[in-house]
Amino acid sequence: MRNEVFTFEQSCLKQDADGLDLLPDTYHIIGVVPQENKPVAYARLVYTNDEPDAIRLGRLLVVKGYRNKHFGNKVIEKTLETVEEMKVQYERKYIFAHSQFYLREWYARFGFVIEGDAFDEGRIMHIRMIKNI
Repeated sequence: MRNEVFTFEQSCLKQDADGLDLLPDTYHIIGVVPQENKPVAYARLVYTNDEPDAIRLGRLLVVKGYRNKHFGNKVIEKTLETVEEMKVQYERKYIFAHSQFYLREWYARFGFVIEGDAFDEGRIMHIRMIKNI
């Protein structure tokens, strides 16, 4: 799914394989269409020591053809539930994402706020967004 969306559809130059997928404190949230048993949405949570008070939300996507059908909402809601369950164990204070710039208002609906200026990441404009937990 990630290659389909980020590499082929969006022509993102940033490497998807960043070594974080297999870390023991990485969580993958997958949205599936039950009738088709097909994964169509995805998000990743990474608990790293790079930013000790934070949880990193990344790689959030919905496969083309399933967008605007609430799969993104369901995946981020499940992601935020997972964060709530895990925040005590990991002693984190906020979650952050490098949101694609055009999705900033969508993230805001879930309590994220902009932090900093827009930046280019893989030839796609992004903005850092955070949410206290």
